[in-house]
Amino acid sequence: MTLLRKIAAVLAAVLCLTLSAAAWASPFIPDEPIIKVSQLKRGMKGYAKTAVPGNKIVSFPVEVLDVVTSPTRPRHLVLLRASGDVIKKLGGIAAGMSGSPVYFGGKLAGAIGYNWSFSDHDLTEMTPIEEMMSVFDYPESDMAGPLGKKPLAGPLTVSGLSSRALQRLSSRLGVSVQAGLSGSEVKGAATNVRLRPGDPISVLLAWGDVDVEETGTVSAVSRDGRFLAFGHEVKNFGAVRLPVSTAKIHHIIPSMDVPFKLASPGQLIGTATQDRIEGVGGWFGRFSPAMSVSIRLKDKSQNLNVFRRFQMAPIPALLPTLLPDVLAGVIDSELNRVGPGTAKITLSLNGKNFYPGWKWDDVIADSQSMSDLLASRVTALVDAVSQNPFSDLHPLGVTLDVDVTPETNVLYLEKVEVKPETAAPGERVTVSVTMRPRRGKPTVKKFDFVVPEDWEGSCTVLARGGQLDNEAADSGSEGSSRPSSLKEFLADLTDAERSCEVIVSLEGDETPSDKSAQEIRRTKMSEGTMRVFRSEYSVDGSLSVPLVIGPKGK
Repeated sequence: MTLLRKIAAVLAAVLCLTLSAAAWASPFIPDEPIIKVSQLKRGMKGYAKTAVPGNKIVSFPVEVLDVVTSPTRPRHLVLLRASGDVIKKLGGIAAGMSGSPVYFGGKLAGAIGYNWSFSDHDLTEMTPIEEMMSVFDYPESDMAGPLGKKPLAGPLTVSGLSSRALQRLSSRLGVSVQAGLSGSEVKGAATNVRLRPGDPISVLLAWGDVDVEETGTVSAVSRDGRFLAFGHEVKNFGAVRLPVSTAKIHHIIPSMDVPFKLASPGQLIGTATQDRIEGVGGWFGRFSPAMSVSIRLKDKSQNLNVFRRFQMAPIPALLPTLLPDVLAGVIDSELNRVGPGTAKITLSLNGKNFYPGWKWDDVIADSQSMSDLLASRVTALVDAVSQNPFSDLHPLGVTLDVDVTPETNVLYLEKVEVKPETAAPGERVTVSVTMRPRRGKPTVKKFDFVVPEDWEGSCTVLARGGQLDNEAADSGSEGSSRPSSLKEFLADLTDAERSCEVIVSLEGDETPSDKSAQEIRRTKMSEGTMRVFRSEYSVDGSLSVPLVIGPKGK
């Protein structure tokens, strides 16, 4: 991981170039003359530039077929027909050509941005340069993209994950996902690289031992170090901090849907700061902190002990979307299998002004897909801490230690007994819980309780396994009060039930409480009516027996 440490060191060194909000106030001025969309007429002939295999920039003829207006952004799109030997060889306008600059009379008019699936691949729609320039000054928008067509995005390229993870990412993100080329690891950051219009550029969602990126084309650059690219949104995140890198075009893959450029990311060169419907804009040579994820995975049955590390773009909306499939995909890929198993997990989180951090551990087991259950639970916790309402913890560091076994290690609760069966307030009772490991021998664990002084009548002795509930990650989402500090917020997460727990409690005829589950747990632990035993298994079962509370002193 020496290379990754070098990348982290370079990124840390350039944080002094922090992206200031004031910089966005100045208008984007391309370093070449432009022609406005109002000057474009049907039949006008021009050319576009794009990169082909070997990153050679070539040009091809285009002709204006019409200018289309829309009530939504982009307000104008220019329908073009591409032609010439280059287009014939490429099989038409290819995904990954989005952002390719278009010129009329030697002046920049805009960038290739949209197309139609399973149609004439020589047809495309251009986003006017004036509208692309507006990404640096218009407010955030939740508007949808143009109807009836789709952004001419290259497939999302992913490496370091299982094929199953790629399929799930495609479904979850609603985009085409392809396996990346081996050996395409993102290289170190450079502060002095400036791309040209027509050069390929990659936007990185994750990079390191896992790469998730989309490749497009640079549309325009300015003398102050800014760029415009893609001619459409990547995910319409709005104001973002998405790393961008150089890209290498390996080949153009033909397709009846849309041909696409097979590309791989190269050197980190800057940050995209705007992801809008009209395009992607950002700065060369400026960088922003990212979320770091480290995974240590062990499996004694395979003599496996591997370490994987990657970084993710610091976008809150991206974390719950991307992280589950990435975590499951890394585990599936390294184990070289998908299916049942047990995982002993230790999750550690740290971040800005977040010392000494926060830890959580558990044992989970699943008979279908252990990696899915693990990824879902870890993501819920990371997302909860990341989105806490008290403190910005970014850049957040995530460290995950996982010990895996292919067996489904479940501890079944088989029997619960209480002695004596009748007790007065203040008297001691012993609860015996019989538990059996899957395909193992039963054991009995005893728990001592003292009946509360103010109880009378009857109560129930309850023995059950802890509930693995991702909703518990929404700390303070229920009850009469919510946490009032980060410390209280994390305490609620810490006190949430774990699946490895055997929970034994005395349940009286209490008035229904408006307290949260964590508050009730803390109260019962404090008063002595709840005992918790943490096992090396995932616990299954819920059993109860009555306890009669007799008069005191008899």
